[in-house]
Amino acid sequence: MARRLAVALLLLLCAPPAAAHAEWQLTPYLGSAFAAETQLLVFEEGLRRRLTLGASVSLMNDGLVGLEVDVGHTPRVFEGDDPLGLVLSSRVTTYSGNVLLAAPLAVTRESLRPYLVLGLGLMQARSTHAAGLLPVHENLLAMNVGVGATGFLTDRTGLRFDLRHFRGLGAADAIPTRSDASRLSFWRASVGVTLRY
Repeated sequence: MARRLAVALLLLLCAPPAAAHAEWQLTPYLGSAFAAETQLLVFEEGLRRRLTLGASVSLMNDGLVGLEVDVGHTPRVFEGDDPLGLVLSSRVTTYSGNVLLAAPLAVTRESLRPYLVLGLGLMQARSTHAAGLLPVHENLLAMNVGVGATGFLTDRTGLRFDLRHFRGLGAADAIPTRSDASRLSFWRASVGVTLRY
């Protein structure tokens, strides 16, 4: 009996560790783009706080590192409040692949789980102006960095709070200004409903 117990204990100690549990998280969100700066040629005093909507898909595990794909869309970003203004329509859309560094579940359990995010992607800026004057049609390589936290209310559903800074890489070459300025940069704060699979 003692021999069987010793063999069972030895097998248990030598067994490989269980694989980390991985899960998919889908998060549609609403937010606000604010504190925008640009070197793009826009004709109105726009770049005000604007509604942003989007979604992200994340692959998270129990440990530190997760992966995410995020898409965010902000309409009217270059438009002022004058209905007779020169900008007829405008938008900025971001597509990014990100790495998430999250607090391990061993620490947070099922409470609020904070994370850092860093990623690269594409930023599309578009605008049309009255009389066809100098439309904006830019596709920029962009980076984003931010922080957030996800907390689950049930086994499947939770809330995510997120703050990120997006910055188009490469300075504008058409407008004389600071050499370190980005063609387009802004902050995005959002709240989303996270569905866990």
